[in-house]
Amino acid sequence: MLTKKIWDHAIEMKEEFVLRKEVYLLSKEEREEVYKFIEEQLKKEYIRLLRTLQTILVFFVGKKNGKKQIV
Repeated sequence: MLTKKIWDHAIEMKEEFVLRKEVYLLSKEEREEVYKFIEEQLKKEYIRLLRTLQTILVFFVGKKNGKKQIV
């Protein structure tokens, strides 16, 4: 059971909200990085699983060492 944090809040969707269905494929490496990021954030309890099908935008920024940073 997750403990409630002072910054926790519900995000209420407006009635006119439309779920977007566009899908942009990630490379295998990008997909692994996203899964790793999500697992870390869940363990820290910074995020929690949702009961909605809504997705979020994820993109990567190149770093000086040649790796990519998730944003």
